[in-house]
Amino acid sequence: MFLIALVAVLLASFYFLDRLIRHEYAFHRDQWERDGRPNGFFFRPPELRWFRSGFAFQRCALGWPLYTPEWVREDPTARTLHRRMRVCVLIWNLGFISFVLFMIPHLIATRCI
Repeated sequence: MFLIALVAVLLASFYFLDRLIRHEYAFHRDQWERDGRPNGFFFRPPELRWFRSGFAFQRCALGWPLYTPEWVREDPTARTLHRRMRVCVLIWNLGFISFVLFMIPHLIATRCI
C-alpha cells in the first residue's frame, strides 16, 4: 500500500510539472522559448522540436525541483504549481528512500540479497 501511495505522489508531481510547463507556455512564452521549448507529459505544443523539446523537458524536470526560476517568483499561479510539484517530489524521494531502507533488512533476513 505504501508503494502504491508513493506512485500516486510521483504521478501528482508529473501532473504539476506538466501544468507548470503549460502555464509557462501560455503566460511566459519568451521564457518558454529560452528554456528550449519544453513539452510536457501530455502537453504537446505545435512549436515543439522533438529532440530539443525532450531535452529541455528533462532539464526542467530535474532542475525546477531544486531551484525556482525567476518567472515563477513573479507569478502567483506558477509559484503555487511549483510549490506543489516540489512537495510531491520531496515526498516521493523521502518515501522511496525510507522504503528501500526498510526493505534491505527484510531482504537480508530472508536471504534474498
